[in-house]
Amino acid sequence: MAGYAAGSTGWIARVRRSIARFARRTGLRPPLGTVQAAYKPATKPASGLTPSMMPRLSQSRPALPAPPSTFVREYAVPLDRRAEPTHVILRLSIPGFPEAIPQVVYGEHAASAEGNMVIALSPSLAAESHDLGHSWSTHRVAIELPPRGCFTTSLGTRLVCTHTAKTASGGALIYRFDAEWKQTSAPFAVESPWHGSASIGESHGTIMFAEYPDNAAKYRDDAAPVLDARVWRSRDDGVSWSVVKTVPPSLIRHLHTLAPEPGIAGRWWLSSGDRAEEVFVWRSDDDGDSWIDVTEKAPEVPLHRHFTQYARAVQRMTDLVFHDGFMIWGADDWLGYTEKNANDRPAAGSRVYRARTDGPWKVEELGFCGKPVRNIVDVGPAFLLTTEAKYLERGARPDVFLLFKDDLNKVHHIAQIDNYAKGGTGFTYSFASRAASGGTFFSHRGAYDAFRADARILKWELTFT
Repeated sequence: MAGYAAGSTGWIARVRRSIARFARRTGLRPPLGTVQAAYKPATKPASGLTPSMMPRLSQSRPALPAPPSTFVREYAVPLDRRAEPTHVILRLSIPGFPEAIPQVVYGEHAASAEGNMVIALSPSLAAESHDLGHSWSTHRVAIELPPRGCFTTSLGTRLVCTHTAKTASGGALIYRFDAEWKQTSAPFAVESPWHGSASIGESHGTIMFAEYPDNAAKYRDDAAPVLDARVWRSRDDGVSWSVVKTVPPSLIRHLHTLAPEPGIAGRWWLSSGDRAEEVFVWRSDDDGDSWIDVTEKAPEVPLHRHFTQYARAVQRMTDLVFHDGFMIWGADDWLGYTEKNANDRPAAGSRVYRARTDGPWKVEELGFCGKPVRNIVDVGPAFLLTTEAKYLERGARPDVFLLFKDDLNKVHHIAQIDNYAKGGTGFTYSFASRAASGGTFFSHRGAYDAFRADARILKWELTFT
């Protein structure tokens, strides 16, 4: 009997070593079994990137089935709800590509006449899928600066925005490609790119986007230039552009979101940040010809006692959705959090808010998130919210929440995303699908978020039961 026990122990040890080797190769870790206490630093795995998953692409090829991803993690979570659904399964993965794409980033996910279009970008290649990442076609492109995001117009034109050049003169480029990824004109130069997926939109043939100049120099005593933030408009499918609003750096740091309100012709919503006094919300009812400042100067919402004088900041947002006559957003702000007041009540930390889009703009609180919210995705019965995790002392892992449409007064925490970096992360950095397709959507991911891998794109699959 003793010999059997010893042999059993050795067999178990060999299995554990094999599992450990597999985990090291893939960058996987078991999902968190419990939700960590709010604002406690998370234990992080060691940082470091794995080598490229596949060889460099040598030539363009038609759509091919993608190999199965070796980067997969699932979270099965019971929901504190009386009505169905009462459970959710969240599956995260990195899409497999039939050929390697260097420096690939999330570009866009949107419904089109052809199906569910997903775009991944690199400076030399664009990959496109119409079956939610199961197969991809690749197209050669030549983009001078690292791509930041993509927007496909109602006529099938692709507008690709780059990051700002790291030069004294700065500047970003907007490329215009047709549906076959042929460049249709010289790139359009702007001073600053748009910020995220909710910073550009189209309504009834009008396309607008909001610039996002860095402007950190305005807080420092140095000679670095600061720039106006501008709203650009096109009424000819991105062929020509004109400025319809300019906001000086003395008033704001940069513009955050610009989105049309569905079902109301001509109505757009624009927001700015970063500090409380720089937070504004504007509305246009004529496709950008004029703008009305609707910002609530002192929203009457619960806040930590040390932050009440900065209540305007609850309207700082980097994503938003429209639902049942309301705009809903999560605050892109810590709303007063410090280590000293972590246990005070009312708690300091980000929250989810809403305001009616008709009549007086009045902010209402819906629930508590803690960390600043970066994206909101319509996933059918609920909205999914993702946060950043930029400060280790406030929690090193980004959080994921659900806000159900039939009960907007409760925010459900469903996951924390592993962070393999030595520092904080913006996680999605405000780039994600506007809505899921059958429970599936895509987002940007930081290099060390969820998995240790090169591709900066994350696939999300939700199943409600």
